[in-house]
Amino acid sequence: MMGSNSNRSKAGSVTLQRPDSPLDDPTNGGNVQLMEARLIELYSSLRALERSNQELKEALSTTNPDDKDFIQAIEENWSTMRKQRELAIDLVRSMKRQAVNIDLPKDICDLDIPAHVVPFSVTETGVYL
Repeated sequence: MMGSNSNRSKAGSVTLQRPDSPLDDPTNGGNVQLMEARLIELYSSLRALERSNQELKEALSTTNPDDKDFIQAIEENWSTMRKQRELAIDLVRSMKRQAVNIDLPKDICDLDIPAHVVPFSVTETGVYL
């Protein structure tokens, strides 16, 4: 007989379900080292997405200001950045509850991420929200 983490369908096939993992929990089960590793990963991703958006905005202003693919990529990056920064904030809060002296880096706090997707325009002097 299979363990408690499996189910049998009427046809007799078995569907395995993996047990809950601390890695599924954004706070990593309270493991400070795992939370810190996740924060470093989030910071790196946020910085890369910010660089990508700057390059996309520059390309928009110098080539085709109506390039829908570039515009969509910027909007998708903003959406991802909002989620990642919120997760980073949650991790920092969890670590602080465990008496870890930690704060978000200034550059992560200062990222200009719109609260929602806003239309923007491209002119000869730059990209404007």
